[in-house]
Order: sequence, then C-alpha cells, then structure tokens
Amino acid sequence: GDELGGGVPRTGGDDGRCDAAVGSGYADARMAALTCADPGDATGTLSDSTAGHASVLPTTCGGAVYNGPETVYRIEGPGTVTIGIDMTTKLAAYVIGACTQFPTCETNTVATPAAPLTIALTSGMHLVVVDGITPGVTDNYRVTITR
Repeated sequence: GDELGGGVPRTGGDDGRCDAAVGSGYADARMAALTCADPGDATGTLSDSTAGHASVLPTTCGGAVYNGPETVYRIEGPGTVTIGIDMTTKLAAYVIGACTQFPTCETNTVATPAAPLTIALTSGMHLVVVDGITPGVTDNYRVTITR
C-alpha cells in the first residue's frame, strides 16, 4: 500500500518501526508504539511526529528538563553513533540508558537541528528519545542515525 498505519504516507526507506524478523518476508508486520515499553529501532532515517504521544520521561539534559511528549527508539552499543535531527524547531534528540522515573541523558548533550550529537555507546541497550522542553508542544521530525 501507499500508506503506513493511521494514514501516514509511505515515503520509502526504513521507517524504523519494523518489528518483523529479518528475512521473514513481512515488512512492517507490526508498528512499534515508540514508547519505553515498545521502542522503535534506531537505524537509518526516522520520520515521525511526537503528536499523539505521552510525556512520561521528564529528562534532565544540558541544563533543561524535557517535559514534552516523546518518541523512543532503541539502539545497541557498543559503538559510536551520530544522531542528527531536522525538520523541527521545537524538538531535540538525546540518549538515555534506561526508562526511569527521572532520567538524565548520556553526555548531558542533545542533538538539535544546528548541532548533531556524536556519542560513544557502551555495551548494551540505549534509548534515543525525541522530545521537547515545553509540556504539550509536539512537532514532526526527521532523525538520522549514523554508525
């Protein structure tokens, strides 16, 4: 089809939400909810919106607390990754080690449209979170993950 679930147009490439087994023949068999309990895969270019998502991670990062609705993607370490974000003026992306009640981002730095974030991940799972500072403010975004 020409659309992803919910009337989102298919733009080509990996949407980061495919949970089908590699080689299973089922592309986008189930869309990830982009939450702590059901994160998407942080690979390639991810285009989405924080609209319709909850704010459950009041994350402290770079001297600010990110209280906006967020989307969550998982990425495995170890390795160095660069996270870029664009097509937004209201959101940033950051990395946390786990979904906790009051997380603090790794490296105390966020990716913004003006400044990508390069981070050396330790072994294990990390989470890339797209979030805003202002409660209730949402926006569309495109995040690019480069290893």
